[in-house]
Amino acid sequence: MATDYEFGCEVVEGRLVVRGDCDVVAARRLRECIAAFDGHDIVVDLGGVTFFDSSALKVLLAARERNPGFRVGELSQEVSIVLKITGTLRYLRAAGHDLSPEAGHLLRGG
Repeated sequence: MATDYEFGCEVVEGRLVVRGDCDVVAARRLRECIAAFDGHDIVVDLGGVTFFDSSALKVLLAARERNPGFRVGELSQEVSIVLKITGTLRYLRAAGHDLSPEAGHLLRGG
């Protein structure tokens, strides 16, 4: 059985469910899990994430930029805090047609 700190991701009911620590160590695996859905609509459930840092945020932002059908769904408190502080929550939550590329660029600090 996995501990709360181990990273994992699996598809459950059409959503990519991520759990555990999303840190610099897990960022590569997170990127690989998400990349399997490039070109397809996907909702990533981050409700089971126990730690979330800038390396994981970078993975999410890159996925959203590559794939307008990518968005985040459920969020743990740890993820929610980071997305709110960085001003990226709306960008990552919006469906592809809900946010112009210019608005996304501004939210990313460009």
